[in-house]
Amino acid sequence: SRSDPEVEAQRLRSLVSRQVDGIIISPCHGERSAEAVRASARAIPVVQLDRFALDTHTDWVGVDDDAAQGMIMDHLAAQGVRSAAFISSELTNSSTELRRAGFFRHAERVGIRTRDEWTLLGDYSIDWGRESSRSILASPTRPDAVVGADDLIALGVLQSCQALGLSVPGDVMVTGFDDIPFSALSNPPLTTIRQPQERIAAEATRLLDQAMNSDHTGTAHIALQPELVVRQSTVGHARVAAV
Repeated sequence: SRSDPEVEAQRLRSLVSRQVDGIIISPCHGERSAEAVRASARAIPVVQLDRFALDTHTDWVGVDDDAAQGMIMDHLAAQGVRSAAFISSELTNSSTELRRAGFFRHAERVGIRTRDEWTLLGDYSIDWGRESSRSILASPTRPDAVVGADDLIALGVLQSCQALGLSVPGDVMVTGFDDIPFSALSNPPLTTIRQPQERIAAEATRLLDQAMNSDHTGTAHIALQPELVVRQSTVGHARVAAV
């Protein structure tokens, strides 16, 4: 759908009109995708994958975004981090919103300080990560860590650190989300969250098969546990927390 709710709605209507047995969808927008998902679910079984549209009452399976942010913040706190920035996409889908909410909730829980001006929302891209982080990192009061809502943003932050002559993780720590292949090849390799993609796909298929072959009318909400992958963007240099 190219992240366009109108294109997404057209394609859903087309699938329903062709009488497919069921649909697995990752809706592109939390609010604007909702009506099309609801309309499809009234006609055939629908399972939402990774992201979900609001008030749609279908089965859903994805990663536990809140638990993922808890893992990141626990790890950063253990490394001596006392302040952190969060760079993400605009809050247009459930995953983005849950990651942002989880960041702030767990930062408060572990005692990591945040600031409004350190929360930057744009898009999931290397360019956004690089450009948005520049002013934060150039400030004499920069945070100890930058948490990217995905790996592309975090890779852009690493580029910004390199351009400013900052050591990672010595001057600032950086984390991502998704564990894309490039995250292990960056300089330094990126600490990130790995999603259980095969399990998510298997559960989505199971839920759809169940809905198509039984009288199942429930709304399962299955949030699978992620894995924290620790690499050199957060470890490798001694760091002493200020007392």
